[in-house]
Amino acid sequence: MKPEALVLLLDSPVMQRLAFSWPLVTGPRTMNSKFKLDYDTAVEWAALAGVGVSDVEIWTRALIGHEIIRTDGTVDDAAMALIRHKAIERLPKQMRPKPKEAT
Repeated sequence: MKPEALVLLLDSPVMQRLAFSWPLVTGPRTMNSKFKLDYDTAVEWAALAGVGVSDVEIWTRALIGHEIIRTDGTVDDAAMALIRHKAIERLPKQMRPKPKEAT
């Protein structure tokens, strides 16, 4: 993944939702030359991510182009770690996992 992709991902909750839900997509992940998915797959992905189909159409090129997601259904490990970190930050303090103590 390109380093600047982490900045994009950090600043976009929509990109985070799309990347996180990408492995759950069951429709075909093949794209045409303009990074457009089959419409039914785009609708499925939008529903899984809780975003609009237009968000899928807007962000697919950036997600693929910056190697955050791959057409085999995987997500970059660093991207997934960042998404998990951001998700934990959004939890109320009493629900956050406690840091592991150094031994």
